Amino acid sequence: MALNNKTKDRYRRAIRGIMIALAVILLVMGLAVPVANNAVAMGVAREMQALPLPSDTTLIDSTSLSGRFGDTAGHVQYFAALLIKSDRSVEQLRAHYAGYTDYSLIAYRVEKQVGRDISVLQDVNLAFHEDVADEGYYIVYTTRTGGHALQFWLDMDVR
Repeated sequence: MALNNKTKDRYRRAIRGIMIALAVILLVMGLAVPVANNAVAMGVAREMQALPLPSDTTLIDSTSLSGRFGDTAGHVQYFAALLIKSDRSVEQLRAHYAGYTDYSLIAYRVEKQVGRDISVLQDVNLAFHEDVADEGYYIVYTTRTGGHALQFWLDMDVR
């Protein structure tokens, strides 16, 4: 059965419309997925900021980042860190944050912080905004992987 020119034009327009719609969907996904992942990482940082601070401790700064860090090339991870200044020792701070740690889902780690650069993430350039000038500064951080209803979509992040 031969198609007339009017029918051929209709098919061409339909195929062109489908191709344009697919291109728009891919463009939106390419832009929306990183924005959504950054929002999830900022949410992790807000959760950390909501944790009670130990006495004699001040929150100085916080930061967050989403991406593929270390061994989890297949999944996006969410990193969040707090910069705190405290008169307590690193062991006392670790004991404090251990009370909020659920090792199956959430692990908070505490290390001494020297300088602005965050060195606990390998091969990632991330720094606090505030200067770290003397002793008594610590980084409290966590890295989470997945756990969201749309994680299959969030893992499509091309960064």
